[in-house]
Amino acid sequence: MHGQEPERHWVAESVRIWLWGFIIPLGILTAAIFEPFYIVLSLVYPVQVIRIAIRLGAVQQSNWKYAFFVMLGKFPEMQGQLKFLLSKLFKSRSTIIEYK
Repeated sequence: MHGQEPERHWVAESVRIWLWGFIIPLGILTAAIFEPFYIVLSLVYPVQVIRIAIRLGAVQQSNWKYAFFVMLGKFPEMQGQLKFLLSKLFKSRSTIIEYK
């Protein structure tokens, strides 16, 4: 249902999650294994925070906090997508979270 035509609901967001939460970190770690200097590529994350904050208006402190947490949130979002894919792959069911 989600991601199919014509709406393609949440597709762009999922692509960004996979890019910033999995592909870029995996690429940086792989490159750093062969040449430790490539760990400097991890500076792409602070650059992205700066880019987001400037786009929103860098004057307000709340925009910097927002930009930081948007980028930080990519990792738990990626964890959730991986958990979903693994449960779908192994045909296991997630347990419901109930609150009292």
